[in-house]
Amino acid sequence: ATAASITNVYNTSGELDTSATPVLTKTVQAEGTEWAPKTFDFTIAAVDGAPLAKDADGNDITTGTATYNEAGTQTIDFGTITYTKAGEYKYTVKETTESGEGWTCDNSEKTVTVTVKDNGDGTLEEVTSLIFSTQIHAFNAYL
Repeated sequence: ATAASITNVYNTSGELDTSATPVLTKTVQAEGTEWAPKTFDFTIAAVDGAPLAKDADGNDITTGTATYNEAGTQTIDFGTITYTKAGEYKYTVKETTESGEGWTCDNSEKTVTVTVKDNGDGTLEEVTSLIFSTQIHAFNAYL
């Protein structure tokens, strides 16, 4: 007689839409109304193999932008990141736009931690309270 074997597989998945649940927001303060619309560029890098969002061709999305026509706060969209297991995931984010033309930009590198929990039913959920408590805020000024 041949021994039988049974293999059970437990799969999980979950997504973080960085446009709806931000990991980076940016505030622009400006004096006066005489400045032209300005676009600011950002990078995101995975730390220790953390997943990144993918574009239509399956390539990692590593950049985001925000364009301002007036002072205010915007969310930087780095796409929708898919997670396949619970854990803590770290990312570094940085504004790459250089200061100049009256703008002072924050080019310091910042670390973002996303905590993902297993709901026990095959779904994963990002712990938004931790995302918002570690949310990174970049600040630029036009004077």
